[in-house]
Amino acid sequence: MCAGVLTSACAVVPPEVPELSAALGQRLDALETAHRDLLGQFFHLKRQAVSDFIDREWVPVFASEAFSDPKMAGLWNTVVTENDPEQNIQFLIRAGARMQQRISRKRAEMMTPLEELEKDLEMRLRNEYEQARRLNGAIAAFLTGATGAQAAASRFQGGPEMAGSPLIRALKGVQSAVDALEGSPAGGGRRDHMEATRAFLEGLERIGGIFQ
Repeated sequence: MCAGVLTSACAVVPPEVPELSAALGQRLDALETAHRDLLGQFFHLKRQAVSDFIDREWVPVFASEAFSDPKMAGLWNTVVTENDPEQNIQFLIRAGARMQQRISRKRAEMMTPLEELEKDLEMRLRNEYEQARRLNGAIAAFLTGATGAQAAASRFQGGPEMAGSPLIRALKGVQSAVDALEGSPAGGGRRDHMEATRAFLEGLERIGGIFQ
């Protein structure tokens, strides 16, 4: 007789339960793969947007500042007046190397936190699906009586969060940070670009608070 407690002795368990659980597990695997691919594509587009911002706004600033350097200006004047192929090469080497260093530093400054955030969100996405798999296994075990009710119930504790809500909020935060970057005034000066870059990096930093 069942007295408020469902047990394998008195419950009628459909024979399809193990097959359904296995099928759900396979569907979870496919969904995880699809979501990880989408996450990768999302961040690829955001990295491209950041790269475009650097090329569009910061590279002209670095070029202008390179020509304002007295040594570089003197070398440029020599190139213009003498039209010496060797001087042309030397100028391109020195100016190009200096600009490339500054561009590389700016890319590292803006790309590194974006790449670290992508890795963190991918790990959290994996954890969400792993929790869903454990929940699926716990339900199947409970229904088939493969484990005791208490053991199965204990596996429900700390179940998955609501449909990845923090992940969605984090992605929206990334989108907002990049949107603000792309919406900054084009062709501004160093101060404008520094302000836009600072706001972008602070926006990424705030996303970490979502998971605390």
